[in-house]
Amino acid sequence: MSNAATLSRLSEVLDGKQFVIPRYQRGYAWKQAQWSALWTDLDNMIRLDAATHFVGMLMLRTQNDLIEVVDGQQRLITIMLLANALREASGAARLAYPLTFSDNEVLQNHFDFYASGIVGAAARISSDQASSYALNIGDAARFFKAAAESLDPDKAAKYLDVLLGRFQLFVLEVPQNLDINVAFETLNNRGLQLSKMELLKNRLIYLCAALKSNDSLTGVAVANEVHKAWRTIYSSLGRTPTNSTDDDAFLDAHATIYYGKSRDKDWLRAKLFESEFSIRNPELSLDGIQKYVQSLERASLWWSHLHEPRKLARDHQRWLERLDRAMFANVKPLLLSAYMRAAESSVEALIDPSKLGDSTADVPPVLSSTAIWSPIPPDQEIGREEALFRRTDHRLPA
Repeated sequence: MSNAATLSRLSEVLDGKQFVIPRYQRGYAWKQAQWSALWTDLDNMIRLDAATHFVGMLMLRTQNDLIEVVDGQQRLITIMLLANALREASGAARLAYPLTFSDNEVLQNHFDFYASGIVGAAARISSDQASSYALNIGDAARFFKAAAESLDPDKAAKYLDVLLGRFQLFVLEVPQNLDINVAFETLNNRGLQLSKMELLKNRLIYLCAALKSNDSLTGVAVANEVHKAWRTIYSSLGRTPTNSTDDDAFLDAHATIYYGKSRDKDWLRAKLFESEFSIRNPELSLDGIQKYVQSLERASLWWSHLHEPRKLARDHQRWLERLDRAMFANVKPLLLSAYMRAAESSVEALIDPSKLGDSTADVPPVLSSTAIWSPIPPDQEIGREEALFRRTDHRLPA
């Protein structure tokens, strides 16, 4: 292998290589959310007859005849587990993938048995001694076995062909003199994770390519709207230093008024990624994506004005400045909804919010009542926020 990055099919990545998982790597940590996502991607590839699918990066270093996995062992092991589950479901024998865990006999035994089908490894497996990482390998094998067995043999063989032939990894070969410990530390503990806002854009672009076009809209056109909207959104969110990095607070506020907030744990991710903007949502359409994105784009402008109100009418500025001193985070969705509703009858308000005029007649009472009730004692925050929401029809039309 050369010291260059290549986009390779999984069949090319797996063929004839002896992989080594070094001791500095953690064990196998992926769980059902990641397994399910990979299976869904494969299922969508079949259903949409897509040509290729990108599944991430693999960083490797060649040491003699061995290939050290610097980064990417989670997806590599998962792909091996899935491929062998499909082989079995198709009636073929599993492959004994040549992969070695350095100085980790427990992980090795679980991989040999569950991933490579080495029957003799079963005697060396004990749940009493196994780590959670080792147990995850068995759980992943059972997950993919159940998924693959839902297919008839011919379909399982087709799924395997698509997995190996159309799924691609970005493979980077690093030089032998690279300090792997430094590289691993940088990969895992430096940088900033993507926000839900950034992940949502990626999901919407993907859906625009996956959904069928109609007489009035094409996936390309809606994807272009997504790109334009995100430029506006980040421009709006970046106008004030205190607001520039709080993407998810804005996304949460908009989702609260667009869908109505649930008190479920991690409700925002569940609502946006698992329910509304999922390829498995039968009601999802390009029209729905377009309407949501347009609403989100408009909301970003008003979110900016909530935090930097100098362009609003003077009385609004005074109320918002007072609320800002009182820390009004809990009622931001309510105020955002009030301004967005007020602006529905005045398109120019998006350009110059001081021109809202009479259309904001309902906003000052919300501002004043909110300011009077602030600051709110911590043990009463939820109750008073809900009281405000009951007094105002805060949800936007979907």
